[in-house]
Amino acid sequence: MDDRALSRLLGFVTIAIAASTVNSGRAGAAGTNEDLVDSLPGQPAVNFKHYAGQIVVNERNGRALFYWFFEADHPNASSLPVALWLNGGPGCSSVGNGGLSELGPFTTNDNATGVVLNNYSWTKEANIIFLESPIGVGFSYSETKSDFEEFYDKRIAKDSLAFLKLWYEKFPEYKANEFYMIGESYAGHYIPTLAWQVLLHNRKVSAEERINLKGFAIGNPWTDAYYDNRGTTEFFHSHSLISDETYAGLLNCDFANDLPIDARSNNSKCRQALTQADIDMEKINMYDVLAESCNPLPGSSSARKSRQKAFYLAAGYDPCLDSVTPYLNLPSVQDALHVKKTRKWSGCNDVIYSNYNRADIVRSMLPLYRKLLQTHLRIWIYSGDVDGVVATIATKSWISQLNLTVQIPWYAWDFNNQVGGWTQVYKGMTFTTVRGAGHMVPATKPQQALQVFKSFLAGEALPSFPFSTLMDAAFALFILLTSFLTALAADPSHLVSKLPGQPQVNFNQYAGQVTVNPTTGKALFYWFYEADHQNSSLQLPLAIWMNGGPGCSSVGAGALGELGPFRTNDAGSGLVLNPYAWNQVVNLIFLEAPHGVGFSYSNTTSDYNQYSDDIMASDVLVFILEWLKRFPEYSKNDFYLLGESYAGHYVPTLAAKILDYNKKKAGAFINFKGFALGNPWSDTYSDNKGDTDFFHSHSLVSDEIYNQVVANCDFAKDLPIDNGDANPLCGVAVSAMFNSIQYVDTYNVYAPTCNQQDPNGTILSQTLRENTFMHTEMLAAAYDPCADTVSPYLNSKDVQTALHVEFMPGKWSFCSRAVNGNYPRKDITNSMLPLYRSLLKEGLKIWLYRYNFDFYFHDKSATFPFACSGDVDGVVSTIGTRAWIKQLNLTITQKWYPWKFQDQVGGWSEKYAGLTLATVRGAGHMVPFDKPEQALLLFQHFVDGSSLPSF
Repeated sequence: MDDRALSRLLGFVTIAIAASTVNSGRAGAAGTNEDLVDSLPGQPAVNFKHYAGQIVVNERNGRALFYWFFEADHPNASSLPVALWLNGGPGCSSVGNGGLSELGPFTTNDNATGVVLNNYSWTKEANIIFLESPIGVGFSYSETKSDFEEFYDKRIAKDSLAFLKLWYEKFPEYKANEFYMIGESYAGHYIPTLAWQVLLHNRKVSAEERINLKGFAIGNPWTDAYYDNRGTTEFFHSHSLISDETYAGLLNCDFANDLPIDARSNNSKCRQALTQADIDMEKINMYDVLAESCNPLPGSSSARKSRQKAFYLAAGYDPCLDSVTPYLNLPSVQDALHVKKTRKWSGCNDVIYSNYNRADIVRSMLPLYRKLLQTHLRIWIYSGDVDGVVATIATKSWISQLNLTVQIPWYAWDFNNQVGGWTQVYKGMTFTTVRGAGHMVPATKPQQALQVFKSFLAGEALPSFPFSTLMDAAFALFILLTSFLTALAADPSHLVSKLPGQPQVNFNQYAGQVTVNPTTGKALFYWFYEADHQNSSLQLPLAIWMNGGPGCSSVGAGALGELGPFRTNDAGSGLVLNPYAWNQVVNLIFLEAPHGVGFSYSNTTSDYNQYSDDIMASDVLVFILEWLKRFPEYSKNDFYLLGESYAGHYVPTLAAKILDYNKKKAGAFINFKGFALGNPWSDTYSDNKGDTDFFHSHSLVSDEIYNQVVANCDFAKDLPIDNGDANPLCGVAVSAMFNSIQYVDTYNVYAPTCNQQDPNGTILSQTLRENTFMHTEMLAAAYDPCADTVSPYLNSKDVQTALHVEFMPGKWSFCSRAVNGNYPRKDITNSMLPLYRSLLKEGLKIWLYRYNFDFYFHDKSATFPFACSGDVDGVVSTIGTRAWIKQLNLTITQKWYPWKFQDQVGGWSEKYAGLTLATVRGAGHMVPFDKPEQALLLFQHFVDGSSLPSF
């Protein structure tokens, strides 16, 4: 692997982009006329002036740096701070990246003929200089060839200091303004080094000659080779981008030297692991692991850099588009920018990176930070938390080495009533994350980035939520386990002719309550959809879906919220079609179980005090047998069990019951072929520890809280079941952990949440998370996290009549607190691993699909095993699932690889003897809800018994 490929892999190399601006109209703006940009090709009218040019910083060697300066787009521009922006690389342009793609007032249009306004430019808050440094970057140059033979931090800092002194000579009216340095990536070296040079300069000169440096802010900064490389490796593993085996191999590397500098490690295991990691991740955008990437990639390393041009998540984002390079290479643009000594402009210069002093790149900045912290400068470090280049967990690691005093503990900061990220204020430094942002925070989350910059300049902590309510910790922990239960079919008397507000469909559906215990009057409600397929439904498999909780509804969640053929409309008065329904592949039963869930009930009061995994499995087995009596035409079809969350207990327990029933030949044979589980709650220790590691590795909780939880909690018992009842110190730590994450949706940590208050002062998101299931795709443009249209629909008398609900003891709800509260804790904490080992001996094949990893079980005649997991689920995280799979000691038959979905990475997969594991990239706990297309593709491959497609 060459140096550049390795740098791509581990995210060391950063891209910088700068801004272009246009002529202004505000009178009184100062500056030198010779550098004034009178007219920029394709520029809209603006109310600020901007200047550009090349300033010679070393006369002897003829070294000159190019700058582009924008006065603030503000009525009081002359009194606002001046900020210098530096991108990293080393060797990448602050003009093309920072200026024209991130925080400048312009970005290039799609055809590279002009510029359009950036509504979230940082020039709304400050006067900003974008500097192309060092020489050889962009339009900066040197007349001396030997200057290009080696680059190092100190010379670059001295050249930048020389630039600042000369710039202030051109713009003396800004000399008294506060001055700040801002940047990202390898600016983690540039800025601290330059800050120290400025402070040394200020000690030597008169007050009039001093630079009024007040502080600096750096995004995802490359700071300490050991902690950044080690932390980024942890990010790859904790975000399920690489396999356990690749991760173990990477731990053989010398993180202080081996990577990302070169692949010349003396350790062969390290070299092999680096090569495999590059293969695992080559199809994703390491600068934002959840963003689209340009696949296939062009051959040059600059192709990946050019993709950083636009705001990733904008509606028109094209990951293969680069309009900055052609625009800055237009002769008319270079003339307008006063580029006197010109050459072809490029976003990054590989020569600089290749010739950069390796000792400087691996040098730790921590000793310099310790000096700078004694100078009372304002220091902010911000971090996009889905960056795979310089990961948040890496930054947190090196900050912890500074042993700073915490002044404001870790908290979620408020952006438009959503979690913008998390922040912690130390004595001398503020650290903040930006939720869902990549390496270039202003590009991926422009509004949130502007808020961070405003707070930095003001010297104020980021805004906290206006209300402070901690969810009931014990129930919140149960909710972390939850999904919902499944439905089944009916005879002609259960035919659903038509539901209120239902569109026309080409399949039959049935629903009703089936008695499973005549003595106590216990009955389970099901909803069955025949397959919507060109082949006869009788030729296709039959599957039963169960959600979890325990105590949540498979009808409200699974059927109407995830994988059924219908979704409720926005008014809650009718239904719309789900184009990614799983009944396009199989005949599908959704069953509400156990009794007390949804429309399922018992006529015997004592039944509501008697719940267990075994009772649940026995009741469902009776239901299956009764259902097949009603629908004997399906008795020979392949039969599968499906589910998610606490179905991680329901399904394996039921699978064992079915196998035992078939062996005894006590009645009609059930043609059981296997089962599939999504993000299954399976092993209390592994899942609790995995969730805690997920919260920490995804920067949702502070190091201090994480360490207290790990030190004091018994993961096999304390949480989420008892909230630390056995150990008060654990209880305090767990409460702090959930206080930190209370404003995010732990089912998908990057999805919006409902943070409104009801008339009683309760945060609606608490009620909604406990009692509802969102009815539209979380990330759809019209998604309303405060809406619940399923409950009013299912509580309509007309709907209940159409579904043949003959007896309803109370109001329908998503989850039953009574079921959850009375479920035996010994069952919830019981590990499923012994049962998995037993099932594997039976020859079943197992697929686990999770909103991080899921498991499916099959016999030898069934489909291949497969596991899938939504990788942004904080309820049953992928980390925990991988941990307990590892304990099964299974033989790997197909190594970890990225699977393809529409030329993008859909997730990663690994096949074992008897089990297949797959992640779904960007999906939360309910994979069919968050990523419906990817989930349907996954399910098709599960049923077909084929591996997910590779690149």
